[in-house]
Amino acid sequence: MKKTARKIGLLTFIIVFSGCNIDDEVITPDELLQIELENVDKAQLAIDTQIIDAYLQDRNITAMIDNSGLRYVIHTQGTGISPELVDLVTVNYRGTLLSDGSEFDANQGIQFSLEQLILGWKVGFQLLKEGSTATLYLPSGLGYGIVGSGDGIPPNANLIFEVDLLDVKRLQ
Repeated sequence: MKKTARKIGLLTFIIVFSGCNIDDEVITPDELLQIELENVDKAQLAIDTQIIDAYLQDRNITAMIDNSGLRYVIHTQGTGISPELVDLVTVNYRGTLLSDGSEFDANQGIQFSLEQLILGWKVGFQLLKEGSTATLYLPSGLGYGIVGSGDGIPPNANLIFEVDLLDVKRLQ
């Protein structure tokens, strides 16, 4: 627990001061993403990926594997651009718990700044092109981690997101 608290403290420090210009060095969104990924609990990630891999195998789903631990299936490969962290994305999505399939959220045509989303979306959407449809299988550390979210997502919940990447709006 102390390790987690230190990691959260370090991450908070980095986020607060990432916009400060110290000796002309600014942490970029990509560098911040790498720091966030490095701070994912490796022991929990190992447990989660075993659970996700068993789920996929039981259902004969062949998924691609990202180094972050994200598993994903691209159903339709779009022809547009792939988003970068600083872009706005417009998406349709449906989120369910891997454990029991219960839906905790869904939305149509909603726009987000990619860099403000959960880790699994930051990683996953950059793997897609505008117009793609995909399923993202997120280990808990790429989702809502040890705290969960509200009543719908318990702590250490592995998540499934069915996503459509409708539009990418470049901001830089």
